[in-house]
Amino acid sequence: MNVERSALGTLIKHNYFLKETELRPDHFEDPTCSMIFKHIRSAFDKYGETDIIMLIEEMSSKDPHTLEVYEASVAVANEELFEKYELIIIEKWKKREFKRLTLQAHEENWEIEKLRTRLDQLDQKKVNDHHSVSEILASMYEDPFTEREVDQGAPSGIKKLDLMTNGFQNSEFTIIAARPSMGKTDVLNKIALTAGYQGKYLPCIFSLEMSAKALVKRMIASEGHYNRNKLRDPYNLLNDSQKTLWSTTIGRIDSSKIQLFDDATQTLSDIRRKLRKQVHAFPEKKPLVLVDYLTLITPESNGFSKHDEVGAISKGLKKIAKEFDCPVIALAQLTRSVESRMDKRPMKSDLRESGSLEEDADVIIFLYRDSYYTKDDKDFSFEFILDKQRNGQTGTIKAFYYKNKGVITDADISVSTQ
Repeated sequence: MNVERSALGTLIKHNYFLKETELRPDHFEDPTCSMIFKHIRSAFDKYGETDIIMLIEEMSSKDPHTLEVYEASVAVANEELFEKYELIIIEKWKKREFKRLTLQAHEENWEIEKLRTRLDQLDQKKVNDHHSVSEILASMYEDPFTEREVDQGAPSGIKKLDLMTNGFQNSEFTIIAARPSMGKTDVLNKIALTAGYQGKYLPCIFSLEMSAKALVKRMIASEGHYNRNKLRDPYNLLNDSQKTLWSTTIGRIDSSKIQLFDDATQTLSDIRRKLRKQVHAFPEKKPLVLVDYLTLITPESNGFSKHDEVGAISKGLKKIAKEFDCPVIALAQLTRSVESRMDKRPMKSDLRESGSLEEDADVIIFLYRDSYYTKDDKDFSFEFILDKQRNGQTGTIKAFYYKNKGVITDADISVSTQ
């Protein structure tokens, strides 16, 4: 019963799980735990929050055993393991129900089809995805005759790209792919900062390759237009005018409210759990999920091929986009096959384990620059190749990329290279 108590304690201490949990009172084997869950759910539905003091006050009977279970549950709460607790409790309930139903079927001589139907119901999740076409049509009926604010997605900071995509949309999964050192992380930072400054989104960067401090250094370089080499020793290498801009640059980046998570072993469950916590902490903002990069996410099942692992991660990220109704953007590497062609601009077949990624992604953007191959330090041309957009047009957007600073701009804006 320790799992049941740990789950209850986590719900008491971290109320935001109550918004999404599939647990019900009958899932608990211990009658006291079942009763406590009813109290927790009732108090949360009534007040919008709950804690142990409120729960004890709500109890009609304050018997010592129940009070002991309450206190013991809070003591073994574990926010990071709640999803596993939930799964264990529900799986144990299914096993108990399986035994009960098969025994009842034997005693009452059920038809086999009735037993099969009842057993199938154990695996059915709660159904909350039903939509009547009539309701949807009714909500759209006045659209041509009523001026409405167009729902802009999370901006990229590149005007022509945002015009083609209308920003990164809620519930959509975007892949941004390129060869190593093409500029993927700087693009990710550009998107995070631009969306953060807009104020509507809370950028959450899950960096599995680079430390949080290294990412922030890159942000300082791009926002302050500092040569990245100088940030190795800013005290001695920055001049007085650059130092004057330092506090302004720091303050501007801080206003973006970007959240960084740099554990190199993060799983999809870790990402989902951390997102829930951010949604609870910033209820007025929509999360913007940015992953650097996709194939570094730790698989949650062992023994599968790399293709299967990437497929599961890709589908998991798409599921997170729908579950949180937010944009999810993941960086991805390209295979070496692109290097063997005369025209080295990427295509979908260059994606590692391309089948799953092509299928799951709503948007696929490739990054390309000639200087990557020509080594021309004076060529700042940069291309966003919008190769797939499930709900819009495709094409190539020209931009400039100043690698020594990590600055990415529209093609009509130039930046000093000094």
